[in-house]
Amino acid sequence: MLFRSSQTYHSKSVSSNVSHLKLPNCKIIKSKGFTLIEFVVAMVILGILAVGVSRFLQFGSQMYSDASARDQILSSARFAIERLNRELRRALPNSSRITSDGCLEFMPIQSSAIYVDIPVSPDAASDEVTIVPASTDVSITDVVTYNAIVYPISSDDVYLSSNQKFYPIESATYSTDENNVPHSLFLEANVLFAEESTTSRVYFVDDSVMYCIEGSDDNNSLIRYDVTSHSLTGEPDDLSNRAVMAEYLKDDSAFSTTGANLQRNAIVSIRLHFTRQYEEILFENEVQVPNVP
Repeated sequence: MLFRSSQTYHSKSVSSNVSHLKLPNCKIIKSKGFTLIEFVVAMVILGILAVGVSRFLQFGSQMYSDASARDQILSSARFAIERLNRELRRALPNSSRITSDGCLEFMPIQSSAIYVDIPVSPDAASDEVTIVPASTDVSITDVVTYNAIVYPISSDDVYLSSNQKFYPIESATYSTDENNVPHSLFLEANVLFAEESTTSRVYFVDDSVMYCIEGSDDNNSLIRYDVTSHSLTGEPDDLSNRAVMAEYLKDDSAFSTTGANLQRNAIVSIRLHFTRQYEEILFENEVQVPNVP
């Protein structure tokens, strides 16, 4: 009995000593991390944020693209309309017409003058025209190689040589007197003009100008040409100096003219319908051409 009791006491003493032992540099480590549910929720939230941000950026980019396309259309349209207005305001009276191809053609005035005498029936044919130069920046010597045209009352008078309204000028003489002494123009041959002008006015013209809408579908362009010659029937023959004035025109863009009468000037109607990237702008403009033949 004494032996067992002593043994039991000894084991308790050992266990007590062991429980109070502390291991040096020993730390308790706890495992940390995302659960599968947390990971899925985080991915969903990030996906929603990514879609929202991308939509916002796409919307801003689309707004910039649309605004840029609209500005390009406006700039192109304004330039074309302003150029047409300026050229038509100095067009020869009754020269505006629509060609068989749907193009707008007109004859710009280079200079003008008041004549004192022209060869007209029943006078004899002559190659001399006596004029008093009007107030103009163009010197009388600059009209050489131009055409002298008198009293055009229709487009045929401007483009058909058989109507005897215009003839080419070969040379000119003038005085240096400051009192507006009449000058003399000499034509290429002895001719007779069809009739006299009620205002005794003679115009000097060179090449005509033609605006056409060319292309296909809704991708048309406004093209400007210089017409250097015409056929015997008055149709444009030789074209030069092709220039693109505007782009992105629809098929319904067109020109039309209304002839002059005693109450009003001639009117040129311009319809330009622009479209680009779902942006559409319609310009309808009317230009009055002075009717002073």
